[in-house]
Amino acid sequence: MRHYAYARNIRHYLALATDEQRREGEAWYGSAAAASIEAICERTGLDFDTVAGAVALLSPRVRWWQNLRVAEEYCHAYARGYRQPIGSGLPSNRDKAWRWLHSRDYSIISGNKVTAFYRNLTGDEQRVTVDTWAVRAATRCKLDAVDSTARYYAVERAYQRVARDTEWTPAQLQAIVWVVIRQLG
Repeated sequence: MRHYAYARNIRHYLALATDEQRREGEAWYGSAAAASIEAICERTGLDFDTVAGAVALLSPRVRWWQNLRVAEEYCHAYARGYRQPIGSGLPSNRDKAWRWLHSRDYSIISGNKVTAFYRNLTGDEQRVTVDTWAVRAATRCKLDAVDSTARYYAVERAYQRVARDTEWTPAQLQAIVWVVIRQLG
């Protein structure tokens, strides 16, 4: 599939969005995600960038609420000098998050999805977090994941292309579509 086919599919899900879903998606990175990260910052004493990095690193293959719970456990353990907790998520990502908390080495934030998610969480709304839901929308549920960097960027470009024709940034568009497709199942 080429990115123009992905764009057509993304437009399909955008057309299904209710006004409420549009508002929710539009505000997701700037309000909902930011408020959740700020709450972890307040409870752990860590700065926004540090917590956002932990959230992004712990995000692959976990639900948002699990992502926040595990990120808070990691941030709390780090801030108190405890051992690395055992939580949800991929073991390699848990180890990366723990290393990130100790070093703030930006090279640890790697991988297309994790990097884009971190950038979105820290205010870059031109990147697109191509997660399972973004791929499902772009492929009309034919795929759950991208199998190459080329396909990742083709999906990201499709969201960016559709966003140019709307009032939303690429990140806002992705969040709107995320709200819609998750509620459709």
